[in-house]
Amino acid sequence: MIRGGSALVLAILLSSHVVAFGADTNTPLVELDRGLARAHFERGRALFERDDYAQALTEFRAALALVPAPALEYNVGLCLERTSALTEAVAAYQRFLDARPDDPAAPAVRARVEALRSGIAAVAAHRDERVLAAARPSVVAPAVVGGAALGLAIIGAGLFGHAKVEADSLRSGCCAESEISPLRGQAYAGYALLAAAGVTAVVDVALWVRWSRARRVQKSVTR
Repeated sequence: MIRGGSALVLAILLSSHVVAFGADTNTPLVELDRGLARAHFERGRALFERDDYAQALTEFRAALALVPAPALEYNVGLCLERTSALTEAVAAYQRFLDARPDDPAAPAVRARVEALRSGIAAVAAHRDERVLAAARPSVVAPAVVGGAALGLAIIGAGLFGHAKVEADSLRSGCCAESEISPLRGQAYAGYALLAAAGVTAVVDVALWVRWSRARRVQKSVTR
């Protein structure tokens, strides 16, 4: 939020605004509730000076509804800016500039409008980048699942291979079946781990397919 321009604010609030009540309308002042408009303006100025920008905005808008003075558009814009309604603030400042393009305050107001527009664009760009970052697919899940599948396969193959080698060695030595039986359990455990590795690998493939599709969508959005 841009906080500068207080000298400009005071100039418009305290001097040019008073002239604007009568100068910016073709209707005779006797036909306007100028007193009520001025009361709203004075309340708005007091609230603004107390940093109560939301209530000041209400008062300035009430004055503007009674007397269409461009200086009041500036006051409205200033309050909108201070309440972070930047897009609306730019619109109010622009209405002031459209009505008074040659006003002495116009160059400073134009600079303010440009600064606000740049800030709004930067915020929008940052928001879009965060949205894209949040939507960007992550390789963590498929990588972890793939690693788990590989680990299960290595352990299962190791158990099965060890059991087979030991069993063949014992059989060649004419050992009793009771000595070979524990190795059979180890081989079964190896089979189970290999089966689990197969299932995990299937899940991993599905995750990689999903990641690839999400990646293509993300790239199409950024083009």
